[in-house]
Amino acid sequence: TEVPMRRKDEPPTSVGSTALAERLPQRWIELVGETLFEFTGDPSSQATRRVVAIRSLAPLVKRQKTAGIPAAYRTAMLATAEERNPGQLDVVRSYLTAPDHSLYVYGHVGVGKTWIACCIGNDLLARGKTVRFQPLSGLLLDLRHTFSTEGQSERDVLRPFVEAEYLLLDEVGDIALEREPRASGFAASRLLTLLEERWREAKPTIMTSNQSVKRLVEWAGDERIGSRIVGMCGQAGVVELSGRDLRFG
Repeated sequence: TEVPMRRKDEPPTSVGSTALAERLPQRWIELVGETLFEFTGDPSSQATRRVVAIRSLAPLVKRQKTAGIPAAYRTAMLATAEERNPGQLDVVRSYLTAPDHSLYVYGHVGVGKTWIACCIGNDLLARGKTVRFQPLSGLLLDLRHTFSTEGQSERDVLRPFVEAEYLLLDEVGDIALEREPRASGFAASRLLTLLEERWREAKPTIMTSNQSVKRLVEWAGDERIGSRIVGMCGQAGVVELSGRDLRFG
């Protein structure tokens, strides 16, 4: 059975080069399980394709599990990526050229925000950086549990997310789902605490949200959150992602 091709280099398309490009061998990468294969030859012909490099991803997978990268996103890598919504890969490439600032990616459900965060995280893990992935809703739940758990404080819960070199904080807009004012205030204050601590340590945070920063501030009722996010990311680091809902194919 032929392995599905994930990516191949685009042949040159300038005038007069098409025929030559068709004769030149192509190079591309395919991901099979936890192994990356690099091929050369004709992708459409099993007889001409040749393996030129093999790399096991087992060490990376181990680091991904420690980082909390969801299994569904452990294959999110630039080397094998196919852009399914406009600008998706540009966001990843742009960030990884200088991953020294925070990033806030927002858009409607299913446009690929979490994929972007995990693609960035996987690349950073491959570089040997420490990364933690955490949906905000889960973090808030763990913080609430400290109210009824002896021997564990909120700071104990927050510590690994403050100490990680890079934090992938997923679905930050979930604080807008807190309908009750007291719950909303709790969510906003803990989010602000986490962002402030990471800002003081100059540690980048990659955030995803279904809310713009302005809308997030309106729901949270705390302008300090918006100020801190923009301060960490800069205007260029607040990115709106558009496109179709990829969860429906």
